[in-house]
Amino acid sequence: MQHFTVVGHTDKVTSVAFSPDGKTLLTGSADTTAILWDTQSGALLHILQGHTNAVSHVAFSPDGKKLLMTSDDGTAKLWDAQTGALLATLNGNALNGSNGVMDGVAFSPDSKILLTGSGNHAPKLWNTQTGALLHTLQGHTEWVGSVAFSPDGKTALTGSYDHTAILWDTHTGLLLRTLQSHTDAVRSVAFSPDGKLVLTGSADRTAKLWDTQTGALLHTLQGHSDAVYSVAFSPDGRTVLTLHLQP
Repeated sequence: MQHFTVVGHTDKVTSVAFSPDGKTLLTGSADTTAILWDTQSGALLHILQGHTNAVSHVAFSPDGKKLLMTSDDGTAKLWDAQTGALLATLNGNALNGSNGVMDGVAFSPDSKILLTGSGNHAPKLWNTQTGALLHTLQGHTEWVGSVAFSPDGKTALTGSYDHTAILWDTHTGLLLRTLQSHTDAVRSVAFSPDGKLVLTGSADRTAKLWDTQTGALLHTLQGHSDAVYSVAFSPDGRTVLTLHLQP
């Protein structure tokens, strides 16, 4: 297996992502930049600059054509993955007021819509072609830090420090169902591959399985000794993985 070290940032690396075809790597850093690398040679392809605070998340769109950076400066930036050109700046601070930090991001499966979490409890849906705000999702009362799209892109899922997760209609921005049972912050959310189930992980040390259509709680998964920070389904949907951080 080939391996190499990429050197270019001047502060700690905060987030990494591979392109869908595996040919490029994107790294975000506390130095306010992101860098695009060639995974075959390790060569630096583009330095993406423009944020005024640490880059918190980086991601590729599912079609591999766009890059996303979110920052502690309250903005997100969309870039052309081929040329490194800036396409749009999404300003969470201007739209949200105070504490507009975008925490948690997801592209829709068709790459046309972006979902961002928010420090001011109002996640947002954006048009990735124009950078235009489509919907502000009203329903949470605290920080929203985990987000996901259903496999068909018709439903969005958000998890919040208000102990709930909410399902939304991505076309209208309307609240569909509120998932309530956790007793502490919901830190992670995921859809099953067929979209029929939702998995949530919480600081209450449990994970829960829900029915997407009805919002009914199906199972509470116990056994963790600390907050559940990450959850995932296996590709066939038969197995779930939950993770907590060891002290």
